[in-house]
Amino acid sequence: HGRFRPGPNNIVLTAGGKQSIATTLSMLVAPGGRIAIEGVTYPSVKSLAKRLGIFLQPIPVDCDGLVVSSLIKSHETHAVSAIYVQPAMHNPLGVTLSEARRAELAAFAVAAGIPIIEDHVYGFLGDAEPLSVLAPDQCIVIDSLSKRVTSGVPLGFIVSPMSMRDRLAGTARSGAWAASSYGIAAGARLMRDGTARSIENDKRVD
Repeated sequence: HGRFRPGPNNIVLTAGGKQSIATTLSMLVAPGGRIAIEGVTYPSVKSLAKRLGIFLQPIPVDCDGLVVSSLIKSHETHAVSAIYVQPAMHNPLGVTLSEARRAELAAFAVAAGIPIIEDHVYGFLGDAEPLSVLAPDQCIVIDSLSKRVTSGVPLGFIVSPMSMRDRLAGTARSGAWAASSYGIAAGARLMRDGTARSIENDKRVD
């Protein structure tokens, strides 16, 4: 929506949101590496990182979202290979990153050359555009149909800069995280006939 309009060549399909996160973490961060995360975050990220041998660097969160000044100071002490963040409709806090923080985070990531893993699976409930519109070469956007539609449709999306797309696709295949034929067919049908959009709208109203 809005300015976020990725092309088909920027998209890697996976078997769901968790598989998209696992693919991205595995590709970006070597075992023993470190990622920055929000101090309160999606629990599955912590378990995935542990399985992959990745250390977590928690960053404080306030009513405006991730405290970027704390992230910058933390990176100076313990350098991170990537930043995992939920900038829109944070799970479980419900916070959306303020415009000022969005600009600050994007500018820091670009200047430091650190990729952002942007979990946008609940973003459809609000109006905030992905951070990718501010830093398209730095952001990998994670989304899926499980929250938008139903967990019974196993289809996840990684929207990636072209510089990372092939490596992400290869990592998804080698990790057995790629989408199934059923997930692709069911997801495509629900999106094509308008069912997915209808359910999204109902959930936004609710």
